[in-house]
Amino acid sequence: MNRDFARYQRAVHTVKSSARTIGAMKLGELAYQLEMAAKATDYDFIGSHHSELLETYRELLHRIGEHLKKGSWKK
Repeated sequence: MNRDFARYQRAVHTVKSSARTIGAMKLGELAYQLEMAAKATDYDFIGSHHSELLETYRELLHRIGEHLKKGSWKK
């Protein structure tokens, strides 16, 4: 298994920053924790929390999609 911690750290840093910018604080905090774990090369933490990050991200995308379908952003 490739454990490219630097690449993973950059990826979750981007997710963290973007999430915080749009107010998705739960996703931002989880991404921050994973960023710090990557910095510390803590594969165990990443392995046990990465799927939670993906699920939180998918949930956010779903909620944004539902909001856009309603057209409430046009008001």
